[in-house]
Amino acid sequence: MKFKVLCGVGDEDELIRLAARFLRHAQARRDAVPGDIAERLRADGLGRRHMSVLIGLAVHGPQTVGALAERIALAPASTSQLVNELRRAGLVSRTPDPDDRRRAVIDIDDALRPRIAALAEARARPFRATLARLSPDERAAFLRGWRILLDLHDQESRTQEEP
Repeated sequence: MKFKVLCGVGDEDELIRLAARFLRHAQARRDAVPGDIAERLRADGLGRRHMSVLIGLAVHGPQTVGALAERIALAPASTSQLVNELRRAGLVSRTPDPDDRRRAVIDIDDALRPRIAALAEARARPFRATLARLSPDERAAFLRGWRILLDLHDQESRTQEEP
């Protein structure tokens, strides 16, 4: 009963129910990696955490680690570690940036690109369909709500990490 007192009734309860439902669906989609790709990742000691890098490269093409980190919302050091692990497994390549030899450009293996891009498209479909059903004003409010929610979660995570 304490939980109901803390979060109230009405909109808050509905948001919590919807968030729980969304998280179940998101988890199921995240876990839905085609068997052969999942097996390849496992064989190389890799896991689902590497999928965001592969998806970012398959959908958006070759890019620097910094650009990729920003796109997939990870710290550059974490992204670099994932890229190095994928490179050792032969799933991505790292080549010098033709415009700036001090930087490297990361790209996904050509044979893997269409499969990962198809997986990304399937994952993005519900998001695209949702936005398509909203008017421009509704879309702006919807996205604003997501930003507020995620910013507050980020802030809460940072607060919990502090000693």
